[in-house]
Amino acid sequence: RDIESEGESCNQLGLIYSRLCDYQKALEYFNKGLKIREELGDENAVASSLNRIGMVLRQMNKYEESLEYYFRSLEIRKRNKQTSAVPWTLLGIANTYEDMKIYPESLDYYERGMAGSDKRCTLQCLLGSGRVYNRTGEVEKAEARLTESLRMAQDLKSLALLAEAHSALASHFELSGQPMKAL
Repeated sequence: RDIESEGESCNQLGLIYSRLCDYQKALEYFNKGLKIREELGDENAVASSLNRIGMVLRQMNKYEESLEYYFRSLEIRKRNKQTSAVPWTLLGIANTYEDMKIYPESLDYYERGMAGSDKRCTLQCLLGSGRVYNRTGEVEKAEARLTESLRMAQDLKSLALLAEAHSALASHFELSGQPMKAL
């Protein structure tokens, strides 16, 4: 029995179910994978599982529980010096605080997530902080962040991220009373 592959398979099934918005099934597989990874003592894989469970719980609006998983993941990733993975956990925490409408904490974690992250994570942090600045009435900061996220999405040639950046900018222009730019 290849238990390590079984843990990875559970993780992949969890991702598939989360993309299909079947959050109960996603949690079932992520938790099964987490248990296997804990038994194997693979802390980095455990941190990944914790992060994914945090993401699904956030999508289910179980914010406090989501944060518990994200912070457990963050602790492991920092301890094991997983410098490329830490920003993704910070992004998840920032997204959760944004969903909870706790904007100062959200902005703090978006800022921290941008430090030393890859381009995709930085772009997501720019988008998130732009949305938050929009909601807090800081129009100039919002537009700067969202415009920068659009430029990065163009550089990455990612259609999904381009669509997200255009949508965020359209909302920004709509909220700031510029309907023609929004269109």
